[in-house]
Parts: sequence; C-alpha cells; structure tokens
Amino acid sequence: MLRHVCPILQIFDVETKRFSKEKSTASSVLPTLKRIRDFLGSEKSIPKSLESFVKCLIDSINVRVKKLVDNKILRMSTLLDPRYAYDEKIFSKAHWPIIEEELIAFAGKFNLINEVEAEDVEAMSLDELDEMIEESELNDIWKQPKSPGGVSVPSTLSGELQATLTTKIQIQLATYKVIETRPDIQSDVFNWWKVHGPQFPDLVIVARKLHSIPATSVSSERLFSKAGLIFANKLRNRLSGTMLETILVVKANMDKIPLAPSIEADLDDEEYPTEELEEDNEDNIDY
Repeated sequence: MLRHVCPILQIFDVETKRFSKEKSTASSVLPTLKRIRDFLGSEKSIPKSLESFVKCLIDSINVRVKKLVDNKILRMSTLLDPRYAYDEKIFSKAHWPIIEEELIAFAGKFNLINEVEAEDVEAMSLDELDEMIEESELNDIWKQPKSPGGVSVPSTLSGELQATLTTKIQIQLATYKVIETRPDIQSDVFNWWKVHGPQFPDLVIVARKLHSIPATSVSSERLFSKAGLIFANKLRNRLSGTMLETILVVKANMDKIPLAPSIEADLDDEEYPTEELEEDNEDNIDY
C-alpha cells in the first residue's frame, strides 16, 4: 500500500518545494492545483485500493480551488504569467477574455494611482490641498465657483486618457496572446518580463506589481525567523529596529550582491550557549 502512496505524495512534495522557493509567485497557485487535480483524476496507474484516498485528495483540492478562483488578483497574475497564460486547462476559452477585462480595469486604476504618486499628492491631506487651491484663487478674477465634488481631473481629459490606456493594453494583450514560444514551467518569470518588457510597456508595470506576491509565506517566515534569532541572542540585542530592518534587507539580497563568500557560519546554524559563556567569563575574572 505504501509503495503506491509514496509516488502520489511525492507530487505534493515536489510542488511544495517549488512553492517555497524565493522567486515563487502567486500566479502558479491555481495552475498547479488544477494540474494536480486533473492528474490524480486521470492517472491510470493508481490502483483501485487507493481510489477512496485519491478521491479525498481531489475533493480537498476542489474545495480549495473553488475559493481561490474567486480571487481576482490570482486570476490576473495567472494571465500575466507567460507559462500559464491562455492555457484552456486552467481557464476555459470563454473565461480568458473576462480576465482580460478585469486586467484592463485594474491597470486603469493602477495607472491613476501611479500618476497621483508621481506628483507627490499622496503626501498631502485634503485640507492642505484645499488651502493651496484657495490661496492660488484668492485674487483670481477668473475663478469659477467650486463644485461640491471637490477637485478632480476634467472628465473629458480623464476619459481620453483612460480610453488611450485601454486601447494600448488591448493591443499589447493581443500580441502577448499570440507569442509562439512559451517559457518552461521551471523558468524564471521575472527574467522573461525583463527581456520582453519593452515589447509590453504597460503590461510589464502591472506584471511587476502582481508577481511581487509570493505563492506562500515561506520566504517571509524565513526572513522574520532570522529577525527573531537576532533579537533572542543576548550578545546582539542592542540593535535598533531600523538597523535590524536594514540588516534583514541586506541578508535577503546577499545572493544579488557580488561580494566575497562569507566566512561566518549561517545564523540559523549557530548555537549560542549563553550559560557556558557566562560561566567562562566568571572563571576569567580576577577577584
């Protein structure tokens, strides 16, 4: 029995390790779960004695997938992952255009937010904005009465910008859809967008945002576990929160910095026998 169960569990082991990698993205969650479910449902080599076990696994995956499919972020990130985009085993042919419309609407809102941030308006309160406007219009003989809706971009201009962005994204999606060579499942989606980003200038901005969401919290837990070890170590607990945050950022990006290899043992592997250290210090004190 175990001889037949192990190959099934190995599938989950392999995919769990892939999810736990530093560059895993949320875009791989739905495709992976659906592929596992379809494989378990169609694999002929699974013996009949395990049918109830396999059915239980499939039912559990279906419950999870049903919840995740309702997540718009997951749907859009799957569309912007060239490894899975427009795969009819993941979403039906009729469903992909709906996800495209969701992406276009999201890109419009995202673009508007970026424009506001670029002007540093987000740093000002509404009262500060009102004061600036009132001061500039104080002696303006051509000023118009304020509308109750407050300050906004003229609707015609805003509509034109939105229409232009929508058209550009539609054109880029049409080109993206017919790309002949799709990257391998094990390939790095960040490298793909780095190479092809100039071809899709508006899509790459949204892709960068969506693919920053990891598939699991494993990488975050690793980082914050390291923070806990630093704080717990009595020999290093004088660090301020700001300095610790800086250290964690550097630690998380060490593989991207061309430095000589570290000669210190990894913090996870270190043991701090504080009691022994205290005893040694007491032995060395001259009374």
